[in-house]
Amino acid sequence: MSLKRFFILSLGILPLFFYGCDDDNPANADNAPKPEMDIMISPQSGLSYGDKVSLTGTLTDEKNLKMYTILLKDGNETELYRKEQMLLGQSFQMNETFSIPLPKNAEIGNFKVEMILENSRDGKAIQSFDLTSLQVPTFNKLYLLLGNKSVVELLPNGDVFEVEETFPANVKGIISPTPANTGLYWGTSNGEIQTMAKDSILIGGDIEASCKITFNPKTFELTFGDRHGWTALPATDSYYILGTISGHWQDGEIKEEKAKMRMQGYESGNLRYYTWFPPEGEEVETGMWGSTAAGTFQLKKAGEDRFVLWDGNQIASGSAYDASKSFPVTAGGAFEIRVYFEEDECTKVTVMSNERTLEFTNEQVKANGVVMSNGIDFAGAQLQLKSGTNYIYEGEVELTKGESITSNTVDLSLCTPNKDLFAGGGNTNWTLTATTGKYFRFSTV
Repeated sequence: MSLKRFFILSLGILPLFFYGCDDDNPANADNAPKPEMDIMISPQSGLSYGDKVSLTGTLTDEKNLKMYTILLKDGNETELYRKEQMLLGQSFQMNETFSIPLPKNAEIGNFKVEMILENSRDGKAIQSFDLTSLQVPTFNKLYLLLGNKSVVELLPNGDVFEVEETFPANVKGIISPTPANTGLYWGTSNGEIQTMAKDSILIGGDIEASCKITFNPKTFELTFGDRHGWTALPATDSYYILGTISGHWQDGEIKEEKAKMRMQGYESGNLRYYTWFPPEGEEVETGMWGSTAAGTFQLKKAGEDRFVLWDGNQIASGSAYDASKSFPVTAGGAFEIRVYFEEDECTKVTVMSNERTLEFTNEQVKANGVVMSNGIDFAGAQLQLKSGTNYIYEGEVELTKGESITSNTVDLSLCTPNKDLFAGGGNTNWTLTATTGKYFRFSTV
């Protein structure tokens, strides 16, 4: 009888004993088993605000990892950056990269990166890294990256950067030191301009208008000058597009004024611009299915023998149609074409869509906001500008199927890959899907 009671008593105690020792349940935070981390930070010195820092290594726990938190703090323990990541399992390979935010009125200072690792038993491990003498960056130019994919340069004037430009109604954008936005940038958070903020800055007014924008990258002050609306010009004051870019195959090469190729003009003070969209419809006299074709074009003043041409290096004028002095476009699509004048001087011709912008100005061409140079790198090879062109590069490149394609000089996310050759359109990295071999030509738009 006594043995039976003892056996029953033991069975009653065992579940209580087993439950109390379960390591997956929270323990006192002071004596809870701690997770472990073997991580490193790189780089740790020679840094400026806006630079990227990487934390890499292994996170482990005997039972179960819960989460990690990365904090960046200044000398006053003010938190400038926070990233939280939930975890599962006993091991995790960490590879985290973040940009150091630039605060308003930043000064040279010392900062600290704090890594906090937690497990499911309330155990916590903390490791800190010092970032000493963080430098304040200097800028030669800034770029306004608009939501319509156009890129506007802001040029320095003392402590500020400024530009006078025509902006679409209600257009938003961010400000970046690079035309490709590869790191530091300014946006808005709760209506206040901050670096690395998730929301864009409202740039455009209620209607399309031109205005002067001034930005101070130290104080983050952004000011707008008076907005000047545009008044439509009469139909007699217009330009016509000639050339081979019509999206209707029956048009061929257009050498004379054609109603569907007429540009609508607008003026504001001594500024004028003319704009044209490829018309919808399938009738050859009135439409081209809303799309242009790859080809060349030039502009003719309505009713006059005055032409806006491109001589290969700069905008030129002429008195007759000259196919050899045309603006080249290597892709077709729903492109808007605009031509800008200050007084009677043509200052800019743009070809733009929601994804791409090609801009011809005196002595330079920009593709998606980037000034085209004599050479670029592509997949580790150097390509040179094709003779007689402004944004087509040539050179032999050895590529392997499945290879990741990158460029340090061109933002591939703004370029359109040949879908028969590459995957990854819209990304900064492409992947070769075609066969391994040698490839020759690259166009930036």
